Amino acid sequence: MLSWVKAIKEKHVINLYGFTEMEISQSSSTLNKIRGTANDQFQAGISYNTRQTLGGLLNNLTNYRSIAYAGNASYNYDSKYIVDLTYRVDGTSVTGGASPWTSNPSVGFRWNFKKEKFMEKFSWWDTGFFRGSVGRTIQPTGTLSDLYGWYKVDAGRYNNRPTTSLDLKNAPNTELVPQTTTQWSLGMELGFSRVHYT
Repeated sequence: MLSWVKAIKEKHVINLYGFTEMEISQSSSTLNKIRGTANDQFQAGISYNTRQTLGGLLNNLTNYRSIAYAGNASYNYDSKYIVDLTYRVDGTSVTGGASPWTSNPSVGFRWNFKKEKFMEKFSWWDTGFFRGSVGRTIQPTGTLSDLYGWYKVDAGRYNNRPTTSLDLKNAPNTELVPQTTTQWSLGMELGFSRVHYT
């Protein structure tokens, strides 16, 4: 993470930072039942007729990768007005090639109205501010099977060899995108004689 902070005349504070994060997770399971051979560790068919072989790689394969770049800019004026701007770009391995990156901006503000001049006459009023924010997040919903599709062993053969073809019931989806959620938040905090309400 890289950050930069600058204070101007003790009232203006600018804070900038950026970071990147990465996630990699992978797992697979196999189950084979091969009899009458010298080795029980085969993981594929051992004859030309592989359709008769039982087991192999199960359909719970996961191979997930994600990377994100994000930056934040914050401006604080005398602890009275605070604005936060964030921009994040996410890319995942289960997003279609047509749109591999997703942009996720957010903005937030805070107004500490207790520091305004019109509040000086209320000595019993300790704190008071309004805050609000809006931002977008993503949740990957697809799998490798959704993205790349399924292939199947054909019933027939070509040149006396088994062939594979695309399973049209589970075709690749190059337009696959994650689920996006936009969140809004509004709040107020009040404090009277050391009693706080939010």
